[in-house]
Amino acid sequence: MADSISNAQTSGESGFGPFVASKTKLHFHRPDCKWMQNVPVEKLIEFGTHREAVESGRKPCKTCRA
Repeated sequence: MADSISNAQTSGESGFGPFVASKTKLHFHRPDCKWMQNVPVEKLIEFGTHREAVESGRKPCKTCRA
C-alpha cells in the first residue's frame, strides 16, 4: 500500500490532489492521512481532484482537511 500511496502523492494536481478513499467508506482523504494507513491496496480508490472525489458521493475527511 505504501507504494500505491506514494505514487498517488506525486501524480496529482499541485496542492489539490490526489485524494484517496476506501471502496467501503464514505470519506476521502489525503494520501498521508492517518485514517488511510491500514486500508488494503485492493480497497484503495484514487481521485485526481477534489471535485472528482466529491462527485463520487464521498465527503472530505475533517482530520486531514481533504
